[in-house]
Amino acid sequence: MKVTTYKKALPLLMTAMLISVSACSSNDDDGDFVASNDDSGVNEESGDTSDTSDTSDTSDTSDTSDTSDTSDTSDTSDTGDTGDTGDTGDTGDTGDTGNTGDTGDTGDTGDTGDTGDTDDTVTSFAFSFNRTPFGADSSARIQRISLTDGNTINGDYPSTSTDHTLATDGNNIYQIGRFRIDNLTQFGPIDTSIAGYQLSLLSEGDSTTNPQSLVFVNDDLAYLTRRATDSLLILDPTPEENTTESLITGSLSLADYNTGSGDDLLFPDMTDALIVDNKLFVLMENLNASFAPENPGFVAVFDTDTNLEIQTGEASIPFNGIQLEVANPTGLQFNEETGMVYVVGRGNLFNNAQAPGDPFTGGLEVIDPNTFESSLLVDDGDADNNNDFFNSAVVVNNELAYVMTIIFDDDFNPITNLRTIDLATAEISEPVVGLEGLNMTIMAIGSDNHLWIGIESDAPGYMRVDLDTGLVAPEMVRTDLIPSDVVFLEVSE
Repeated sequence: MKVTTYKKALPLLMTAMLISVSACSSNDDDGDFVASNDDSGVNEESGDTSDTSDTSDTSDTSDTSDTSDTSDTSDTSDTGDTGDTGDTGDTGDTGDTGNTGDTGDTGDTGDTGDTGDTDDTVTSFAFSFNRTPFGADSSARIQRISLTDGNTINGDYPSTSTDHTLATDGNNIYQIGRFRIDNLTQFGPIDTSIAGYQLSLLSEGDSTTNPQSLVFVNDDLAYLTRRATDSLLILDPTPEENTTESLITGSLSLADYNTGSGDDLLFPDMTDALIVDNKLFVLMENLNASFAPENPGFVAVFDTDTNLEIQTGEASIPFNGIQLEVANPTGLQFNEETGMVYVVGRGNLFNNAQAPGDPFTGGLEVIDPNTFESSLLVDDGDADNNNDFFNSAVVVNNELAYVMTIIFDDDFNPITNLRTIDLATAEISEPVVGLEGLNMTIMAIGSDNHLWIGIESDAPGYMRVDLDTGLVAPEMVRTDLIPSDVVFLEVSE
């Protein structure tokens, strides 16, 4: 610290004093100091003259000599004015640095900054299982479509037979071989030339179990529904060894839902499955011996932590599961916005005579995954008043759903249309403009916020509907073969 010293000069004032001193006369008889004057004219030898001093009374006049007292009246002079402040002196030398003080308490930790950008490139893909028209020489394969690169095909997987479906765990693609195929093939999303594995799903003595749908809890746990048996499989989809024994880790019985016995035993016709909050929902068509939807379907619910079936209390007959209102159910779906499970009932869309009565016994049904209560949200109508059969549906939010309707002409050729459903009023729209009269095969919500609709024609592919605007995209996504299933996956490279 710089210290500046200021010096101020103060003037010294001397006070003049006038002092009056009176002369003192001394008597001869005093014998003390006598001041003599050579000019006095006194002769030391005239001894008699000393008497004359007695008659001389003039010595008393010394008393009038009192002028010395005038010194008391001499006033002290007034103090003079203060002089001007002197110039500032030179700055003194800086003092020694003091000792360092104690360290203060540590302050609170600041907020964590935003994570910086990474160099990973994310590519969105659609993996479409495409087939040739059904026939003796039919074949199929997965084609990879890059949504990031303008919906172009940029990969083909090995060819196979037509009766397959697809699933994904978010990392890989799984190709499920169905009737009399009974295998599971795992593919990676990047290298299309090789399979991670292809393993049989048959146990000893089985001819076919007709696998249907594969759903995942995590990397080590998945469930596979099978139509031609009364048990579903518990799988490890990433087995330590590429063997069936490592792949299949257990099973869950649905034998309680069988009907008949002996040669007349009928399995419950498992189809779709869904995982919601550690609960496995298993859809069963419950068809009769002629594959006719004579009775409503069922949904069984299992706890994935214990693999035990949950008592839902939603069946009028002694089953643990949920008895549906719709017949010939298909396509379970969970919507995160509404928090509900949805299932489509197709009714007797093939007009099977073994299911007498009004064929319109389907619609869109909703299930609460917590209470297991279900109700018919949208009815498909009746024989006199309908918008065709519901073939599949996708719920977008709590206000909007899309339904693919289907009817057959006299030559049993399908006529399909895409319609919207106002879920608040259950009102079904006229066919969506731009898609009328097309032969639709499948539909699914893509990662690009579009509804993808598979089209069978001489120039097959996908039409897409923007879910924000409801408008049909002007350009078709072309595929080499007819789309029959599709899954979407985002890959970081």
